[in-house]
Amino acid sequence: MPSLLAVSGGIIAIATAYLYFTGFIYSYFFFDRFGVSLESLDLSSQYYLVHSYSVLGTAWGTVVGGLLVVIIYLCALGKLKQWVLIATLLGTFPILFQLSYRTAVSASEDLRRRPVIEIQLRFKSGETAETQPALSNKDLAVTPIGKQDHLWLLFESKDRLLVFAQPVDAKMPGALLRAEVYTVSRSDIQWSVVVVQ
Repeated sequence: MPSLLAVSGGIIAIATAYLYFTGFIYSYFFFDRFGVSLESLDLSSQYYLVHSYSVLGTAWGTVVGGLLVVIIYLCALGKLKQWVLIATLLGTFPILFQLSYRTAVSASEDLRRRPVIEIQLRFKSGETAETQPALSNKDLAVTPIGKQDHLWLLFESKDRLLVFAQPVDAKMPGALLRAEVYTVSRSDIQWSVVVVQ
């Protein structure tokens, strides 16, 4: 029978792999819904590990995680055959993929319907208020950012902000037609005001 230390090390390694995978897939599809590629954001491994909670904190995520822990524990005690553990470990990846995808799509639509953090920007004088839509291969409308009524924070790093505007079509007021995404360098900003809704 394997020692407790060996079993614990194996469980931590498996958990880390699943957390990273889940956070990566969730982040990929969440930002993809805004036309932003992950490569342009340069996210860290810690970001993916933390954001795996967005998936595993849901009801289905808790069920999948709980079943996985029980099966690993029973196999460690020798109550289940090793092939059951291997099949479970491999079968969990497509389940987590689907769960991460669905959670990301739902979260992106929720953010667009009910944005939480509005940001107001004032740019340094003489500098452009337009932004480059070079975040992905998708075509984005380039609108002077100063002409947008409301900007909502999507992502921020130490050197830039990613904001989006949610234009409303008067003919279809509840529809999510498009989100205009802008990247703003912190060096271009004189000041910013954050309003949490």
